[in-house]
Amino acid sequence: RGETDLTWSPVTGTGHTWTFPAVSMERLQLEAFAAAIQARSVYPIPLTEVINGLAVFEGVSTSLVSGHRATLAVI
Repeated sequence: RGETDLTWSPVTGTGHTWTFPAVSMERLQLEAFAAAIQARSVYPIPLTEVINGLAVFEGVSTSLVSGHRATLAVI
């Protein structure tokens, strides 16, 4: 299974796998962000999720530099 496959496996019976075209999630997110700015509308991801995502990126960077696990603040 990869990023483009979705496998459904019921408790009983036969499952099914669907394969979808590859997409760049980062590009889609940046395009949605740019569209929200242009339209002066709300970005489709809650602000707390954006802040948590930034904290994760900063934590990864801190961990790489220090060689140790980074502790993230809880929002």
